Amino acid sequence: MSTPAPRRDRAPGERRGDEPLPPLLVGTRRWYLAGLIALALVRAGASVLAAALAGRLVGAAGTGAPVQGLLAAAAAAVVAVGASVFAERLVAEQLGQDYIHELRVKLVRSTLDSDRSRSAGVTIARSTNDLTAVRNWVAQGIAPLVAGIPLVVVTVVWLSLTSVWLGAAVGLPLLLLVAVLLLLSRPAFERARTVRRARGRLAAQVADTVHAREAVRFAGGSAREARRVDRAGQRVVEAALSRARITGVLRSASMVAPIAASIGVGLLASSGRVDAATASSALMLAGVVGAQSTEQGRVVEYRQNFRAARRIIAPVLSEAGPSATGAGAARRGLGGPGTGQSAPSGSAGASGQAVELTRRPADGGGDAEPLLEAVPGETVRLVGGDVQVDAVFHELAGLAPGRAACRVAGVDLAAAGPRERRRLVGYASSGMPLERGSILRAVRYRLPDADDDEARAALAAAGADPEAWERTLPQGLRTLLRNGGQPLTPGQRAQVHLARAVLGTPPLLLLNRIDADLDAAGRRALRALVRGYPGIVVLASNGSDGTGGAGEAAPAGEGPQGDGPEPGARVVVVPD
Repeated sequence: MSTPAPRRDRAPGERRGDEPLPPLLVGTRRWYLAGLIALALVRAGASVLAAALAGRLVGAAGTGAPVQGLLAAAAAAVVAVGASVFAERLVAEQLGQDYIHELRVKLVRSTLDSDRSRSAGVTIARSTNDLTAVRNWVAQGIAPLVAGIPLVVVTVVWLSLTSVWLGAAVGLPLLLLVAVLLLLSRPAFERARTVRRARGRLAAQVADTVHAREAVRFAGGSAREARRVDRAGQRVVEAALSRARITGVLRSASMVAPIAASIGVGLLASSGRVDAATASSALMLAGVVGAQSTEQGRVVEYRQNFRAARRIIAPVLSEAGPSATGAGAARRGLGGPGTGQSAPSGSAGASGQAVELTRRPADGGGDAEPLLEAVPGETVRLVGGDVQVDAVFHELAGLAPGRAACRVAGVDLAAAGPRERRRLVGYASSGMPLERGSILRAVRYRLPDADDDEARAALAAAGADPEAWERTLPQGLRTLLRNGGQPLTPGQRAQVHLARAVLGTPPLLLLNRIDADLDAAGRRALRALVRGYPGIVVLASNGSDGTGGAGEAAPAGEGPQGDGPEPGARVVVVPD
């Protein structure tokens, strides 16, 4: 039986799938799109009306006919065009921001719930650059398409009905523009993917370098790391320039097409095929369509950037978290409800709070195999390779439903909700950063409804001195933690994690080498906590007794320390 090793984090764009993003047109966003379509039709109609009125004004020149009515109607049409463009921009931005807000929350949630370890730089790049590409397509790509297609169609149809020559003069350059956009869309997509991969690697390089700042400085490697970042940045520059060549052609073609249409209208007017009034209307419409066609070059660019970003974001969003996969794990026979697996034996009271961990065979066949069983008051020490032991801790916490199932007090953790899982399991590990917020919030993070007195009591149980912290820290226990737990020392951060884990006395307490960050006094407090804990303790440690007691002198009133496992503790060897 083997435990899969954690997969490495891939650079952006390495996934070949083209999974869809969450649906865009749901809820109020459907109404936003309907509003965009309505506004586009209003703008198209008002533009054609304004052009027709301009032609009539030109035709009325020198005739002495009253033009006040024409002027009023033309002014109203201009106001309608301006108001519709203004409203389009607002509605399009609302549509884009609403969608991006949903994706951003899901992206962060997926990253937090995933079993995969991801670089902070890659995550930041996804939540900024890639989501910006999605927003640009939704707000500045879909909207011009929705607004531009009715305008172009209505314009070409109206000009064709007025004169076939006018329809051809304006329509042919637009058709050539469409052909160029379609021809260059694929190269634009490939260049956009290349840029995103290079940016992702650069972001990961910068984040990892900054994270290792102290090690780099003491090893005298600042210049070397700067050169590595320079090389990664140069690849971004080269990829961006390569993409700019394609986007430059797209934008130049979209700019040239309306100019060619205007020249065609001028040639028709000079040859006498259309009169001056009709030519004036056609030129005005060509200008309106020209502004819209200029946006189409950017639309293709936004579309291909969106497709490249989707290749990166969609696979991350499609990774189901524990809460989404718990039911499926139970159905696969991993110890979920109805699988016929009973709780471990013990006293009547103990069996109700017992822990049972079962694991699916590596080959995917056969029944789930029991890996660990324990009852309240029992301490279990895990022994094995670091990767294998860490995997068991994930399984005990219900965070790996695809390969194992853990039942605590009769509850399948994989099928339980986050609130129930927090109530049943406390976890503390060495080296874990702390969330941004106050110290009291960090202690109560697992049980947000706990009060300040309970948080202080948990800190005391973890070996901390809350009163001393109140005196020595800048704002006492309400000091804001930043950058993973500053200004606390590593030992104090470990005590905060330990206090969080024991808050509320969960039935299952998981301690993953937490003693590594504690000093001698902290390890003595940890040892006392483990010995007196009423629930089940599963721990791993580099020390011989599982609580960091190796080689320490025994405090007064206690027996020898570090001579072996805790009395009554059971050693479980984790298989490779």
